[in-house]
Amino acid sequence: MREEELPQQAEGRELLPPRRGRRTWLMILMCGVILVCGIAIGSGVTLWVLQHRGLRAFRHPEKTPEAIMERLRSKLDLTDEQARRVEEILREHQKSLHAIRREVHPRFMAEFDKLRNEVSEVLTPEQAKKWVVHFESRRPRWLLAPPPGPPGRGVPRAPRPPDSSEPSTDQ
Repeated sequence: MREEELPQQAEGRELLPPRRGRRTWLMILMCGVILVCGIAIGSGVTLWVLQHRGLRAFRHPEKTPEAIMERLRSKLDLTDEQARRVEEILREHQKSLHAIRREVHPRFMAEFDKLRNEVSEVLTPEQAKKWVVHFESRRPRWLLAPPPGPPGRGVPRAPRPPDSSEPSTDQ
């Protein structure tokens, strides 16, 4: 080797080329961090879309036929007459689906109340209090809001029996 090709010494230390193994691991680590961040952001956006847009049909059923109609109009290239007739059909079936939902909703609520109470019976009074708070804070996520009345009018929820909000202490 010639002298020019040898690493020079600076202040008593040799200047060595950077280690390739360390660089490779740093690159792999950075790629992993970017991947995890991408997954987290994608998951968060997906949840947001589902919560704020995906359930819109259930929260605002009166707007559902119009929203469906706008998508169908562009996808199917509907004429004005076709769009009018399809929207009428959607509105008519929405009424039927709404009636079914109103019939079934009380059964869902009763079943969730049973679930909450049966779990409470297994727990100590202190655990049961925590369970009820936990359960009731998550109930809105598990169940959709009660179905509204006819479009534009809400229906009040049926009052719960006074003892249903208190955990059972029978053991």
